[in-house]
Amino acid sequence: MKIKLGIQQPSLPTYRKKIFEVIGLHFDTTIFYGNEGLEPRYPKNIRLIYCKLFKLKFKNLTLKWHSAQLKAVSKEFDCAIITWDVGYISFWLAILKSRLFKIPLIIWGHGYSKYETKLRFFIRNIPLRCVDAVILYDFQTKEKLEKKFNSRTSFFVAPNSLDYRKIQESKNYWLGDNSRLKQFQIENAIDKTYNIIYIGRIYKENHLEILLKAFKEVSLEIKDIKLIIIGKVNDYVNELKSLATRLGLSDKIIWTDAIYDEYKIAPWMLSSKIFCYPENVGLSLIHAFGYGLPAITNDLFDSHGPEIWALIDGVNGLVYQKNNYKNLAQQIIKLYKDEDLRKKLSSKALETVKENYNLDKMVEGFIQAINYALKR
Repeated sequence: MKIKLGIQQPSLPTYRKKIFEVIGLHFDTTIFYGNEGLEPRYPKNIRLIYCKLFKLKFKNLTLKWHSAQLKAVSKEFDCAIITWDVGYISFWLAILKSRLFKIPLIIWGHGYSKYETKLRFFIRNIPLRCVDAVILYDFQTKEKLEKKFNSRTSFFVAPNSLDYRKIQESKNYWLGDNSRLKQFQIENAIDKTYNIIYIGRIYKENHLEILLKAFKEVSLEIKDIKLIIIGKVNDYVNELKSLATRLGLSDKIIWTDAIYDEYKIAPWMLSSKIFCYPENVGLSLIHAFGYGLPAITNDLFDSHGPEIWALIDGVNGLVYQKNNYKNLAQQIIKLYKDEDLRKKLSSKALETVKENYNLDKMVEGFIQAINYALKR
């Protein structure tokens, strides 16, 4: 008999599909999910149960309720995994339920806040004494929390990853026939240009205006250059387009809107030389590394998602001084002029994904946490 696993998730984004599919091969898995994000088709070995997620906003405070957390923590399952977010009222009740009925419980989350305060830190970590295990995204946060709590809580790491095999399939499709990629580049007028790419959500906290200002500096030195921006169009995009017009860059920027199909993303990535994400980078970094693209982002690592720890300055990417668009421009020009350095960073970026940030490593972290929780 397989171990029965109940998982709660606010949404079912496409990039999580393969992770849960593999977990479903190891455990009898049921996922209770909310109403945000894409909902891809899952294999039959995964049971999906929809539970509406409710949000209440009071000025700067957002409280959430997701009955899925209470349903995942049930005697029907041998172990439960729920989102580590103290803003859920249901989160606290799920912890209480797990203790009352002795149901092994694992919480899964970042383990830190980009806007950390002593109060945030204190409240967020209260549950650590009440759960059986914690799954984090990176080893640096694990080390910090272990030192703080003197190993009273068991932490496990499931590096946030993508399905590299899907990326490889897409690369093989486009590179298997040289004429196919070349035709795409000609059709999009990127066949004779040095291309920089941004892919991800386009939010103000990502500060793409810094990238545009840096790109203006770069364009003064490198004439045949283009910036490709893949992300869902919103009001902020319209602001950025206005800035691009004022900077005289409109003819050098391609706005594709959001693309979710890896086969459609691949030709843009394969036609680019550098991945640049000014601030707040997350899983997009791992995505770019999967295509062997060296990354450039700012040097304040606490302003990024946990995936930032995959980047090592001078090894698989470069960093620039936060808010210094001229320094960002210098780093882009540096890689343009030093092709040997760019290729070295590119090789290491690909190696990073293959060895440390991949599906197998992420699933391994889950299995370790689940097995530990069951033995407690």
